[in-house]
Order: sequence, then C-alpha cells, then structure tokens
Amino acid sequence: MTKILNIDALAKEDRVITLEGVTYPIKDVSVEDFIRINEMAEEADRKENPTTSDRVLFLAETVFISVPTCPRDILMKRSLNELNMIAAFARDGTLPEDEVVETLDEDGKK
Repeated sequence: MTKILNIDALAKEDRVITLEGVTYPIKDVSVEDFIRINEMAEEADRKENPTTSDRVLFLAETVFISVPTCPRDILMKRSLNELNMIAAFARDGTLPEDEVVETLDEDGKK
C-alpha cells in the first residue's frame, strides 16, 4: 500500500486585506520568508538600543513580506493600530472583534 500526502489538494484558506478600496492577497509565509523574518529579528535583537522606530520598521517589513502586492506607500500610510491588525491577520488570521468580515466565494463574490 502507498500513502500519499497530496499537499496541493489540501483545503487552503485564502486571506485578503482591503486598503483604500483595493483588495490585496496575503501570502502564506514560505520557509524562505520565515528564515528572512527570523534573520531580521536576530539583527534587530543585536542592536544595542533599538528605538520605537526600529521596532515599527521591523513590523512594517514583516507586513511587506506578507502582502507583497500592496505598494509600500499604501502600507506606510496606515496607522500603527492598523499595521498591527494587518500583521496579526497575516500571521494567524486573527481579526479584531469589532471588524466586519466578508466571506467571498471562489470567484471573489460575496
């Protein structure tokens, strides 16, 4: 008997964010992305006195990796609270309790 793990056939939950009326898909974090983010974190940890700006730039960089089709200037205009929400949603699908969630079918229709 042969056992097959068909990764391609596994159900996948697509996640998207909408900013300024445009929808951007959230990319699953690849092994390459994970390593890159961890290297960035290790580099940030080596900094003797990281500033708040350093921490926010690190967060923004992780979001850029997760939402690569969204222009940087669109993400950089977000509030810190919005950036944190996007990062949490990209990381594990966490949604704020008061947020409206739209469920779309496979064709992207409500």
